[in-house]
Amino acid sequence: MRPPICAVCRERFAPGKESGLLTFALTDEDRAYNERFRERGVVGHPRGKEWFCAKHYARAARQKHRTLREVLRNWEEE
Repeated sequence: MRPPICAVCRERFAPGKESGLLTFALTDEDRAYNERFRERGVVGHPRGKEWFCAKHYARAARQKHRTLREVLRNWEEE
């Protein structure tokens, strides 16, 4: 798992009550990737999970029903 660095602003932070790791909807490709990852016992960061600092956490949490790719793409457009 990657250290807590915000997916939006790239700032490193200490996870807390209103910041941390969020899990988003997975595509079939994401599920297959994560399964292969687990089967091999590889250490790393799974797809569909990402860190968000206190500034970005609430907005990201409201979009957990979407894929991470959709969430981050929409962030860039706004």
